[in-house]
Amino acid sequence: MSSSKVYANLAVFTKGRFTNKLFTYKIEKKLSTKIKPGSIVKAPFNNQIQSALVVELLDKPNKNKYNIKDIMDISYQADPKIIEYSKLLSNFYINPIGHTITNYTYDYLELNSLEIEKENSVPNYFFNIDCRDILAKNIDLDRINLIYCPSIKSISSLAKYLHALNIQIEYKQVTGGKNEKELVTSKINHSNSGVFLILNTLIYNPFFNKDKISMHYWDTNNYKYLESRKPYFNLLDVANIQSQFSNHSQYFYSEFPNYKFVKRYIRVKDQIPEIDTKYYYDNDITNALLSFMRDKKGIDLKNTSFNFNYCSSEMRKVLQELVSDFSSINEYSESKKVSNINVLIEPTISYKGLLNSETLASLIRYLNILKLNSSKLYVITSKSIPVLDQLTDENINKWTESEFKYRVKYGPNYEKKIVNIISEIPIEIKDIDLKGPIRDGSSSDYMYQFAYTIDDIKEKNYFELLNKYNYSFINYF
Repeated sequence: MSSSKVYANLAVFTKGRFTNKLFTYKIEKKLSTKIKPGSIVKAPFNNQIQSALVVELLDKPNKNKYNIKDIMDISYQADPKIIEYSKLLSNFYINPIGHTITNYTYDYLELNSLEIEKENSVPNYFFNIDCRDILAKNIDLDRINLIYCPSIKSISSLAKYLHALNIQIEYKQVTGGKNEKELVTSKINHSNSGVFLILNTLIYNPFFNKDKISMHYWDTNNYKYLESRKPYFNLLDVANIQSQFSNHSQYFYSEFPNYKFVKRYIRVKDQIPEIDTKYYYDNDITNALLSFMRDKKGIDLKNTSFNFNYCSSEMRKVLQELVSDFSSINEYSESKKVSNINVLIEPTISYKGLLNSETLASLIRYLNILKLNSSKLYVITSKSIPVLDQLTDENINKWTESEFKYRVKYGPNYEKKIVNIISEIPIEIKDIDLKGPIRDGSSSDYMYQFAYTIDDIKEKNYFELLNKYNYSFINYF
């Protein structure tokens, strides 16, 4: 059937996060019967030929001061569910859809999603220092089981454990390269059952073309679940968004719940490992650290790892300078080799009297890593009560329950984002309900916040409104 529309608005695919604007192009007569919303086309853009998504067709162009160019060709019709998934992911993270598709979902545009009747599903959460036995029990060998892991090392470790239980592995990734990614994707697409140990970067593929896969997300507090480049997608958010479109089963495994992503409250027990620990205390944290630095008995500072991750940015800078007066700084990072001697500086797990489970999850993970390596820990603190001694099951469950209730009401959580905007002058942004300005007295800047849910942004993307401001996602409203 011939279309009467002779213009189209396109979302151009770009590697950079430049704009979420749509660009108007003319549809040549020879393409008028082929092009429709969801078509992937070729069009001239910035002196190059770029792929683009047809978002809408027009009778006539909107006001446009530029010469309107022609669409050159049509490549194929994209899968509608993948487009909706890409759009929702873009809107939730205030990211241009062209950038999201180019960098994260382009390979799945021709997926051919199954037509399904969406069922009410509840994710399964398991929190323990060692969840391997639980994972093994959750594997259903009559279904496809995708076990997403944060590293090749964790894939290898899990493969050995499952092999010892006589659980056959259909495929495990060994390099993580592009060719292997294509190979394992093909194997999954041509399978009806089996266990696949794969990197968590494959989470972006929602496998909407398969029915009722068991998706296991392993070691979800690992830093590799957070993208290192803007818009800083968290892969747990990606998984939560995918669940709106499929009936795949979801299983999440880690040491401790992070209630920015976990959908229901879960009591925990036996979370804190016993570690050889010594405290250096003073009302002034600087004096406490100085006391440690001057007490060098048996301490090799050059091979000592310092963890500043729980300090404020201002405090961190001051304390780093203090340490550098004595020795070069070896800062703790999970990606580095674990030191025998570790210094944890002013561990703080709350914000304005409310627990931050993301911070506590990080701290528990850190302590478990030290425990596994039999490392010595020194805690530098200005708190008179040893912070690690307060981390009892009773206290942790009381604090996390309060935090969960707060996040449900105010966010951020798995379906609500909180955006923080900093400006040198007072601002108003059309169509956004800003809270503020908030002034703390230590800065001349104006700070504003606003919240939105995933339902609020199904047809709305704030990128063009916020792109000129200094904004970021935050932990608390």
